[in-house]
Amino acid sequence: MCEHFVARADEPFRIDELWPFAERLERFGIAGFGWGAAWRRPDGRLDSYRDMRALRDDPSREAVGANETTSLLVHLRRPSKLSTLTMADTQPFPDPRGRFVFSHNGDLRDVRSWRARFRAEGRIHGRADTEVGQRWLEDAWSPGEPVAGRLAEALFAVGLFGASVLAATIMPLSTAFVICEAFGWESGVDKRFSDARAFFSIYTFVLAGGALVVLIPGLDLLPVIIASQNLQGLLLPVVLVFMVLLVNDARLMGAHRNGRVGNLLAWSAIGLVIVLDVVLLGVVALGLVGIDVG
Repeated sequence: MCEHFVARADEPFRIDELWPFAERLERFGIAGFGWGAAWRRPDGRLDSYRDMRALRDDPSREAVGANETTSLLVHLRRPSKLSTLTMADTQPFPDPRGRFVFSHNGDLRDVRSWRARFRAEGRIHGRADTEVGQRWLEDAWSPGEPVAGRLAEALFAVGLFGASVLAATIMPLSTAFVICEAFGWESGVDKRFSDARAFFSIYTFVLAGGALVVLIPGLDLLPVIIASQNLQGLLLPVVLVFMVLLVNDARLMGAHRNGRVGNLLAWSAIGLVIVLDVVLLGVVALGLVGIDVG
């Protein structure tokens, strides 16, 4: 998936003040397959720039970075389909009438029917789904009113709240279940606190601990996110090895134990993850001695 972010400020700022952050996002997000930016000019009009090179390799970023703005959108490409590596599919997409710019990650509904319609109108130039969304937005946009109507803010708030509650529930619960299962402690959300003290204590600690870390004043959350993902990647081979050993245990799995093809695929995947972990550790080690490998 691509990486993109929006920056807003009350006072104008130079765009290149955010280049160090954008470069880190491009590097750690493996998103060096083109980039684009859109910003509001001092006269209120929108301006944009796109290029198929990586941000770090594009000399024109200096000219873009010299602009001052109060609103900025940056998109760093990592396409899911190599067939979309074209200038026509590079984001963000500016509205021909200058009303907005559009950047998108994820899936869209009814893409095929809308693509056929817009292609018949001569308005499709690339292969990415995002351009289809851009053409739809051009037709649906109403000045002074959100695309989703008056309930747009409520819709966004409900979606954000749902995603946050889901993440805050699943991760602490899964952690509590795993630890309790490992030590043979009572667990389950249907239990009373007095019956599963360890389970509910672990759940509360992980949930509260994560919230406290996020609320630390001045903490740069991007390195925290990257470090947590790196840690998960380093621990993944350990978990996978034990999982493969368990699914090969005839006493546990009986007739459902892994076969030769399943084991070949499983151990190959584990080997690949281990190689990637070694590369990650090597990159980190070189970075500690001042060597940047890109």
